[in-house]
Formats: sequence, C-alpha cells, structure tokens
Amino acid sequence: MNKEANPAKSKKTLVIILAVCLVLAIAAFVLVKLGVFSDDPNACGDDLVWSFENGVLTISGEGDMDDYVRGSPHYSSPWSNYNIKKVVIKPGVTSIGEDAFSNCDSIKSISISDTVTSIGAGAFSGCRSLTNISIPDSVTIIESGTFKYCTSLKSLPLSCNVTSIGDYAFYNCSSLTNIVIPSSVTSIGVYAFSSCESLTSISMLDGVTSIGECAFIWCESLVSISIPDSITFIGDSAFKGCNSLSDVYYSGSPAQWDNIDRTHYNHELTSATIYYNWEAPAEAEPSSSKKDPEAAGGTQLCGDKVSWSLENGTLTISGKGDMYDYFEPETVPWHTSRPQIRKVVIKKGVTSIGQFAFDQCGALESVTIPNSVTKINAYAFNGCTSLKNVAIPGSVTFIGCFAFGSCTSLTDITMSSVNDIVSCAFQGCTALTSVSISTSLTSIGSWAFLSCDSLTDVYYSGSEAQWSGISIDDTDGGNYDLTTAAIHFNS
Repeated sequence: MNKEANPAKSKKTLVIILAVCLVLAIAAFVLVKLGVFSDDPNACGDDLVWSFENGVLTISGEGDMDDYVRGSPHYSSPWSNYNIKKVVIKPGVTSIGEDAFSNCDSIKSISISDTVTSIGAGAFSGCRSLTNISIPDSVTIIESGTFKYCTSLKSLPLSCNVTSIGDYAFYNCSSLTNIVIPSSVTSIGVYAFSSCESLTSISMLDGVTSIGECAFIWCESLVSISIPDSITFIGDSAFKGCNSLSDVYYSGSPAQWDNIDRTHYNHELTSATIYYNWEAPAEAEPSSSKKDPEAAGGTQLCGDKVSWSLENGTLTISGKGDMYDYFEPETVPWHTSRPQIRKVVIKKGVTSIGQFAFDQCGALESVTIPNSVTKINAYAFNGCTSLKNVAIPGSVTFIGCFAFGSCTSLTDITMSSVNDIVSCAFQGCTALTSVSISTSLTSIGSWAFLSCDSLTDVYYSGSEAQWSGISIDDTDGGNYDLTTAAIHFNS
C-alpha cells in the first residue's frame, strides 16, 4: 500500500532547494564582481580589459585594475606567460594592481596615463629589461617593492606630488645612476635604495624628514648626497657599505646636523666631508685648462670669455663666445654641485653649450637658452631626469649625440632651425610625446629617437615631399618611434 505524500514535507524541501539556489546565485554574482569569474576572459578589473598584440600589452577601460597577490581573488596575472615588450595603460585606468607585472622580465617600456593615481606594491618588481619609466604626476605614493629588482632601470624621475617612497621600492635597481627626491616626499622607507650599486648621486630636496633603516645600504658607487635641514632621523645602517661616499651637502648648520638622530652604523656618512649650507668644495678646472681661472679678476671660467656662478640653485652662464667642451663629466667645474642645480640660465652672448656641461644634473628642472647659442654639443643635458621641456631657439643649428639622452621627463621639443640631429641625441626620452621640426632639417642620425616610446606626434613645417627628402638613418629600427609617429605636415 503506497504511503500518501506529505504536502508539508514536500513544501519544506522545495523551500530549501530554492534557498540553496538563491545562495549559489548570490555567490556567483559576488565572485563575478570580484573578478574571479567574468563574462570577459580578458577582464582585469570590474570595467577594465586587456589585449595583447605584437608584443604590446594594452590595458583599457575605466576604474581600478585587479590585484595579483596571494590572498586576493587572483594569484597571477593573465598575461604572466606572455612575451611582453611594451605596456600601455590607457586613459581611464585609475590604478595598477599589486604585482600586476611582477617578473615580466621582457618588458622594456611602460606608458602610464595620468588618470592613474596609485601603483600597487610590487607592480613592476623583477622587470629586469625595463630601462626607463615615466610616472605621472597623479601618483602620490611609491609603494613597497614597486620597482624591486628592476636591474636595467637607469633613471626614474619622481613627480613633485610623490609623498613617500615605500620599503624596498628600488631595492637592487643596479643600473640606477642618480635620483632626485622631490620636496613633497617626507619619508624614505627601509631598504628603499639598497644595493643600487651604480648610484653615484642623490639629491634630497627640502621636505624629507626621515631616512629609513638600511635605505641606501651597499650603494657602493655613491659619491655625493645632498641632505636638507628638514631631516630629523637617519635609520640604522642607512649608508652602511657606501664606501665611495666623500661629499655630503647639508642645507643646515653644524648645530642642526648634530641634532639629527643618526642612530648606529652610519660611519660612511659621518666620516664624509660635510659642506654646511650647501657650500661646495673648490671646483675643478675645465679640461681645456690652458686658461687661468683668475684671468678675469677671480671669475670662474667655463670658456675663454665665459664665466659661471651658482647661487640658490640657479647656475648662470654669461659672457661671449663658446663654452668649453669637457671630455669627462668629472672635469666640469660645477660637477660636485650637480645635486644643487635646479635652474640653468645662459645669458645672451654665449654661442655654444659645451660637451658634458650639464650631464647628470638630476635636479635640473628648467633651462633658458638665448638666441645667441648655435650649438648644443654632445651630452650637454644627458641624464637631466627632471627636465620637462626645453625651448630651443631658432639660432641653434646643431644638436650633438646624447645631448638630451635619457631626459626621461622631457615631454615636448621644438627645433625651428636645426640642420642636423646626430646619433642618439634624444635616446631614452621615454616621456617625449611630440616633436616640432622645421624644413631646415637635413639629417637625423641613427638611434636619435631610440626608446622614445611615448612619441605619437611629429609636427613638420614643410610638405610630405620635403619630409621624404630628410636623411633619416633607421639602422636596426633605431628611429622606429619617430618614423611610426603621426607626421603632421604644414602643406
């Protein structure tokens, strides 16, 4: 005899099944919103997608990128096994996720939109092929380990909006040669620049209050550092192993220096020569020292009839004729004062800017060039990583090799009368977006615009036919970034 079904029990079972389905639906929705599951296999954020083509990884959309660290919904980025040469972060993206490009060791260049306000910890750690990167002004914090083990990174301009540099931020960036810490930064984390073995100079602008434990430990090539009187604390072993450190430029008095809490194991710092109030040592004479520096009544010469003076961060070059060419950067008379130079003013009457004249002046932000200058010689502004724009007057007809090499903050350049741009003149200007060129130009040397990855527009004052008549040496694709940019013709 069949038992009669219990309506109450059946109803209860149905309710349980519906409740379970509802819970599963909610869970699936939450997981999709977290990005664990997505309708789009190329999603890398709630409203972000990625694409990969010809070695270029592009992130586009609106909002924040996912994090790719243990404990987050994602353990590794979806592009981690791709052979990425270049990364382009499009406008609309507001953050770069933690460990997003960690150990992507084939990446050579990265273009970041100024809509990005944060870069996650470890975002570019282990990008061993990365040579230059321009961080937009919108980013305010360099997180922990962001550029750790970027062993090919040669320069990194920091914007004046960055407020702190995290622990291990540039740990073992063994190719980094100089760094300028802007005045907006108040703290430098532990091991922040540890084992940066090629670092030769550091310029800290007024505002930094603390240097973390082991911040510059084993920076064996470090020769000079400028420290502001805002510093109140230097952590244990901050400069341990900096055996080449010889000159410390301190903006305060001896009494203020003695009041800094320097803790322990900073013998390399305290045994260096301290120049209070940034009083630089006696300057070296130019390499062409056949002229007596006292010949102009005690004036410091940098040309037969050209002199220089440095006051309050402004280096002034005045007189008549050519500056000296220097055959080694160390022989430039203001070489040891480079961390202090924020502005260069060249007076009318000077006719050339000498070789290596302002090489590696990492704090240099602006330069004034008069219309009497006709030549900018080799390495003149090489490695001026804080220089954002330069007005080259119509009188200049020649720009030498590496004249603006690795000026990684330079965004635009105008050349109205230049005849020749020689090899490597603008190589490594990774933030350069536009170039204006006149019909006077006849040749562009090999690799003149190599690694100018952000270059999108070339404004040419002549016709397409005239442009075709310019001799552009594109050996090994060394001017690819120039020739593939959009050329805007005037006629």
